[in-house]
Amino acid sequence: MAKAYLEVSEVESLEKATSNLRDRLFIRLLFRLGCRVSEALAYVSNAALAQPIASEWVDIYQYLLTKAMGEKVPEEMRKESLDDYRMHLLKELKEWIYRQRVKAREERRRAERARARAEAEAKASEQLGLGL
Repeated sequence: MAKAYLEVSEVESLEKATSNLRDRLFIRLLFRLGCRVSEALAYVSNAALAQPIASEWVDIYQYLLTKAMGEKVPEEMRKESLDDYRMHLLKELKEWIYRQRVKAREERRRAERARARAEAEAKASEQLGLGL
């Protein structure tokens, strides 16, 4: 039967084989936190996995991870604070996410109103056609 875990030395070998900080962070998340891949991916976006990300964003991920997971994050991965520039990037990201949510909500409402209007017009046409 194949073993369901990696030894510390095997994980260290994986970390050494990575070519960038993002991949090293991902391996550490999986191993040191004992989390599933789906949980780790909650902290590292699909876009970040598609290409290397700048060190500023790695710092932001580590900061957010520390905020979300607290003491569960290994000490060498914790990021308790961000400098002004990185905090500004995070603020811009949050604002962008908020704008996207508002836009999606407005589009849903617009579609619902259009659907209700179309249904009302269809019902009115049906009633007129029946002589009601």
